[in-house]
Amino acid sequence: MILINGCTKIYDGAPGVGNSLPGNFISVQDSSFTPVLLDVVAGSTISFVNNTSSDKVIQAVDSLRIPATIILAGKSFIYKTNIAGSFEYFRKDKPGIRGTINLR
Repeated sequence: MILINGCTKIYDGAPGVGNSLPGNFISVQDSSFTPVLLDVVAGSTISFVNNTSSDKVIQAVDSLRIPATIILAGKSFIYKTNIAGSFEYFRKDKPGIRGTINLR
């Protein structure tokens, strides 16, 4: 018999010790993203952390970089690409809530 058990690391406001979590976080909140602008090296891992009590859907404006992605309440979505450039993303339920990622 094989037992497979998954685990989840809940974001507590600081990255884990020993590089076990990505160092770049974007907090998804009810009325904003924090930070609004994230400037990182292409190839870096970025974690969108849903710090709300309801599921949120995020998407890149061009819908190519990040297609519509559901982030469950209290969970995270990890994004990584080696393609440099700048792109804007938003919350589907509140399109005015936007953020920008610059990958250099």
